[in-house]
Amino acid sequence: MQAVVTSTSEEVLQSTTTDNADKSKSLSFLTNNIINGDECKFELAFKLSESEILGIELMLLSGPKHFNEIHLKYHVLSLLDELIGGEHNGGLKKYTVRTYSSIFNSHPMRDEYFINSDYRFLIKPHEWTSKQEPMTEQIVLLDTEIEAVNVEHARSLAYNHTRNTNAYLSVLLDVGFETMNSEFRVFTIKQGDEFSLSRFRTGFLDYELGLAVKDNHYGLKSMSDSDHVNSFHSGKMALNFSMEKSDGGYEFLGVQTYDTISNNDFLEELFSTHEITRKNCNSKAKPVFKPISESPHYPVEEIIVPTDIRKYFKNISNLEESKKEVFLSCCRMYNIALTLGRNQPTLEQSYKICSIEALSKFEKLSFSDFMVKYGRDDFDRKLSDYFYSVRSSHFHAGKFYFDEYSMNMQREIAFSFQEKTDDYFNFSRYIRIAIVNWVMSEILGE
Repeated sequence: MQAVVTSTSEEVLQSTTTDNADKSKSLSFLTNNIINGDECKFELAFKLSESEILGIELMLLSGPKHFNEIHLKYHVLSLLDELIGGEHNGGLKKYTVRTYSSIFNSHPMRDEYFINSDYRFLIKPHEWTSKQEPMTEQIVLLDTEIEAVNVEHARSLAYNHTRNTNAYLSVLLDVGFETMNSEFRVFTIKQGDEFSLSRFRTGFLDYELGLAVKDNHYGLKSMSDSDHVNSFHSGKMALNFSMEKSDGGYEFLGVQTYDTISNNDFLEELFSTHEITRKNCNSKAKPVFKPISESPHYPVEEIIVPTDIRKYFKNISNLEESKKEVFLSCCRMYNIALTLGRNQPTLEQSYKICSIEALSKFEKLSFSDFMVKYGRDDFDRKLSDYFYSVRSSHFHAGKFYFDEYSMNMQREIAFSFQEKTDDYFNFSRYIRIAIVNWVMSEILGE
């Protein structure tokens, strides 16, 4: 219990143990925490019998004014999650878990990258032939070495690590990464001069591990288990029992979780015996050094991976915790800009500004001052400040500035379209330059 409280707190200031008259014990902690980015101080008390936790009380001693019981509820529940299912709950076993992500780019990533940072992991692209179409799905695999209580715990840790790695890669490569999700989609089939339509399930076949992949949750299915592959249900299902309240919401009375069709035994054997393997590279030629690019990446281009990508990840893992957290927040929002904002330019630029703000607030600078500090001396500050107003109007008033709802296909007379396009590309370059300069300064120390 002490280990869990320590691992989930910024600092444990004091701990005391008291024997109660009813033969129970009270274990209390005074802690400093950061909840949703806000500093706060808690008094946390457990009442314990010899075999169970009888009660938990959490008192907020200091913190932001907007904190209420909901914030405290989630903090207590996260403690319980870690107590019951975390690594402090039993002996650890080694797993190597594979997860699957996708990018959209005419060309795939070409090489494998073994990285030893927070975890030892291998970035392993599935190398397709290139297509002259930017909306070409490419698959990227991550093999991550995990020590965990069981295979579900290992897969949870690997999934979270994959999401964070995807976020870091989005900044390092300027490419949006998404974890794989399956759906039925309409496909056009061309045979000779004839066309036909059919709906098929998207996904991936991993012949190396014998997996049919729908997603990284419960969508990993053994290719040799036809019942599981053909089932629309797998994994755990939760049933909530509730009744409607007068305020329009529901009062939830309880929840029951049960397995539908499980393949945990198969995955336990698979991921406990799987190991990271790298392809042989016989070339002795020294590779041409490629730094992180200040130029935005366009999905018709080859992906430029920095030569020292391992150094980036190693240095990120060694960052002071608060700086690491704000950089991770920056990367997560940057990845949202490149994925969810793929066809929504106002949203894309708004989230890129938010990614900058994660860093600027850490440095106690305004967005505009951050861009001045890390941008080039002659960048167009007026254009940068204009885009900040775009971000504010988008999030606070639902405004869209790039013809998402007023498209004009008469391009030869759509004078604002060309000007907006020029400004869009220039601002993307300003954002990219500022983030790269921050990375070079604060992560590489250059």
